[in-house]
Amino acid sequence: DMAIALGTLRERERDILEQSAEGICSFDENLRISDFNKSIADMLGANNANLSGTDLAELISKEAADVLRVACKQAKDESSSAREEVEIKRSS
Repeated sequence: DMAIALGTLRERERDILEQSAEGICSFDENLRISDFNKSIADMLGANNANLSGTDLAELISKEAADVLRVACKQAKDESSSAREEVEIKRSS
């Protein structure tokens, strides 16, 4: 059944995301973090309760945030997805 296959695929995707040493997150067009893996949470000293909804623009340079905003707009206009890599500013 399609629902079971999609659920299995989502579980496998989540396992890959969680096992990655790279910090990975998803965010909306307002650069608010919606999903993330443990690696990025560890990098930022955060946990699930305090990273969801965080403004990604506060964690990256202005230039990187601008790149992400453009990529989001293009993806939305083209009804597609985008993948970008940016450096995270670590808090002191």
